[in-house]
Amino acid sequence: MPRFHFSGTARSKERSAPLWSAARDDEIDWDAVKKPTEEELGEAWAQAISRYQLQTATPGIPVIDESLVPRASQKTLKAYRDICNHDIHGARIYGHPGSGLADSGFGKTEVRTGTKGEEIFAKLLTWDGILDHCVSFWSVWNPEADGHRNTRGADIDCILMFGSHILLVDVKNYRAGIDYHNLVPGKAMFCMYPKARVVAHEPYIFSANMAFAQHNLSTYLRANGSTSTVESFVVLVPASTGEAKLDSDISWPGDIHAMAYSDFVGMMKQRALDDPSYINFKPEKTKEEGYLASLVKSYGEVPLCSLEAPTDQNQWPIPVYDKLAGIAPKSAKEKQPRRHYQSRHLDQSNSPAKKPTGFIGKIPAFNLSKGSIACLSDKSGSLRYLNLKNTGGLLAAGEHGSGSVVCMTSIMASLVTSRKVDLRIIDCNGTSNFERFTDYVTSYTHLSDGIDLVCSEIQEVYTSIRSRQITMRKSGLDDYWQAAADCPFGFQVLFINECSRLFANPHIHKNDQTYLDDIKRYLQTIAKKGAKVGICVIILTQKPSAKALPNNLTQACNLRVCFRVARVATRKLILGSDLQKKVSFDSNPRRDIGMAYLRRGRQKPIKLQFLRVRPQVMDTAYPY
Repeated sequence: MPRFHFSGTARSKERSAPLWSAARDDEIDWDAVKKPTEEELGEAWAQAISRYQLQTATPGIPVIDESLVPRASQKTLKAYRDICNHDIHGARIYGHPGSGLADSGFGKTEVRTGTKGEEIFAKLLTWDGILDHCVSFWSVWNPEADGHRNTRGADIDCILMFGSHILLVDVKNYRAGIDYHNLVPGKAMFCMYPKARVVAHEPYIFSANMAFAQHNLSTYLRANGSTSTVESFVVLVPASTGEAKLDSDISWPGDIHAMAYSDFVGMMKQRALDDPSYINFKPEKTKEEGYLASLVKSYGEVPLCSLEAPTDQNQWPIPVYDKLAGIAPKSAKEKQPRRHYQSRHLDQSNSPAKKPTGFIGKIPAFNLSKGSIACLSDKSGSLRYLNLKNTGGLLAAGEHGSGSVVCMTSIMASLVTSRKVDLRIIDCNGTSNFERFTDYVTSYTHLSDGIDLVCSEIQEVYTSIRSRQITMRKSGLDDYWQAAADCPFGFQVLFINECSRLFANPHIHKNDQTYLDDIKRYLQTIAKKGAKVGICVIILTQKPSAKALPNNLTQACNLRVCFRVARVATRKLILGSDLQKKVSFDSNPRRDIGMAYLRRGRQKPIKLQFLRVRPQVMDTAYPY
């Protein structure tokens, strides 16, 4: 099996031996599933402070600081980004990772984090080839001892079935890149920054959910003549900052061992060497598979395929992925080539248009030597150019229906078609028109992927400013645009769609404030210093406000575009508080689609028409 590995996280061989002996249901000490008392936690903290030399605020109470964030190395960041962009597939898959959290009763942040963790786990298992050797089930109802669904408690994140071996997995998307230690054995653990000796989170109190799930499933299978074995594991998935390091003796109630993903995949690799059933996938379906499939939450209240009265396989839930049957998710799209050049859709003409209709029949070309796109027209109908040369930051804002999104889509299409543009998109919307470019850009990151990953993507562009300065200095260049066409690196564009969801989002967790502060600082620096090294950040919003457009960042953008906005105060927010010239739009919003005021620096704003590529042309070039 191929192996995905985060360096420096594997356990030593001396300490890993007991880890692989997973708990059986008859070993469970039911007294141990009780949550720790305040007295137990107090005594445990005193011992942990002494053992790990933790910093304390008051005697017996450790300093807990969630604001410190481990920095991601470029190697780890790239590995994590590759996993996030990976597809999920396998021999046979029932359900969708994280789909059961919607009705879990958790808050929005917990649901988003949990869903992301289960998706990462599925993608890692795909990457390492494990899902090709088993039947997997995702977001599964907990079974009762009599086999019925327990619809009241938490679900089972993942079940892997290798022949007669059934593995229950509780996936944890906890803080990564730091150390985890026992606090109250079998009941609680804590995490810490090893260098600072500071606790990084409130103690994690263990749930007995997996102990009950394992006991009930084992009881039901055994009562109905099944020879399948049931084991349980808690697995912490990695993040952009690397992988967590866990003590080898950390166990959830029921002696269910917790481990990092690299330890889990190492265990599976060893089992494949020792037991052929872990590597030789048998396509024949068993009654156990039918039963587990009917417990998958995404299928709803389907009839239970009980073991005592097996259901015909034609009545079983249909897998979302079945390699042998040729079943794949309906949403899966065939991968396109990385760059998609369609010369028939490129407009390289500089001739003026006769009438400013607002639409053009071809995707305008990006002229690298001039840094311009022929995508504007004035009131006389003459073609004008959007000049990105010497533009470190471009801020564009307009209300819904102003044409800001379709106009920016045309600009992105022009950049995508250029061989010398390194385009990176950060999409803060759940879904958007810009997703059509997913397969054609250097990277496409959703805010839902996690603010840590968004921050890392922006940081990568930020750090490239320095590396470009050094390379240019060695080549005798002071300005990228002196010889853009001959420069060893291309024009780099970072596009952020709907920044209001990033900067004015009331649901951003307080623990993410550090990331948010870093993002603002990175973007402000890119906008100020990026132009000279061939880097530009383009920021778009349809919900302009003081919070959505931080003042320091707005001031750093030397090109601002204001599409139709009703309030005068908001127009000044976009174009500058020193705005003297009257800015007005047509009384009929439909006649103003694509009309915008452009202002460079402190110059007077100019009203121009943004030309949009006709929808049929865009859909042909970049289907959505």
